[in-house]
Amino acid sequence: MTSSRPPSTTTDSGIPAQSDEYSLTVGRGGPTVLHVHYLVQKMQHVNRERVPERVVHAKGSGAHGFFEVTGDVTWFTHADFLGEAGRQTPIFARFSTVAGEQGYTDTDRDPRGFALKFYTEEGNFHLVGNNTPVFFIRDASKFSDFIHTQKRLPDSGLRDKNMQWDFWTLSPESAHQVTKLMSDRGTPRSVAGSVSRAASPSATTSASRIDTAIEQRGSRATLRPFRVPDPVWNQKLPSSQSAPTAVTCGLPSSLTVESHVVRAL
Repeated sequence: MTSSRPPSTTTDSGIPAQSDEYSLTVGRGGPTVLHVHYLVQKMQHVNRERVPERVVHAKGSGAHGFFEVTGDVTWFTHADFLGEAGRQTPIFARFSTVAGEQGYTDTDRDPRGFALKFYTEEGNFHLVGNNTPVFFIRDASKFSDFIHTQKRLPDSGLRDKNMQWDFWTLSPESAHQVTKLMSDRGTPRSVAGSVSRAASPSATTSASRIDTAIEQRGSRATLRPFRVPDPVWNQKLPSSQSAPTAVTCGLPSSLTVESHVVRAL
């Protein structure tokens, strides 16, 4: 279960601060020394306290809750917050679009990102990712070039589809991710699922791909693992049966959930 110890202030890196009330001084009542990195960090932060818009993942929504370990996972990890079944850790989960700015539409075709922050007794643990198993590039030096093709042009304020496709066609390694983007993963129906239920009821599931979904039940929601149905194009349909139609919608602009449980696999 959760510890009764009150939460502690952390540094920008998530490391618990030794004290958020007293700084190191030269003797009792003497001058404050400047090699106290936490003090310098706080002063630097307040001097630069302007919050610019994120370059990517600027638009998002999330919820506070807690992470609960439901089984013994000590055979492959020594993380303290995963050390015993039943232990609960406060957590914040955020889901976001990627290319759009703040205020951009939630229904745009775009990969979706997720960010999890675990408030553990040893500090903050961050886990981030996208809802796709691949990405547009392999060499990190291409990242800034790729992001620029997804943004608005400075002269017109508009996005340019030709610019996007120029990058994709000139970077063959992006072909796999483009097929993912043009599938149902590019337009999730809601926060409750990253893939539209386009598969037929008799479709088999793929155990190798596991996503997470939020199942809202009143004021309580459970973040649970589930297996994603195989895409429609991988299913063998009878010649007389047409492919089912996917009905999708975008992420809600806000998510209000009082509490949720994140259960470990």
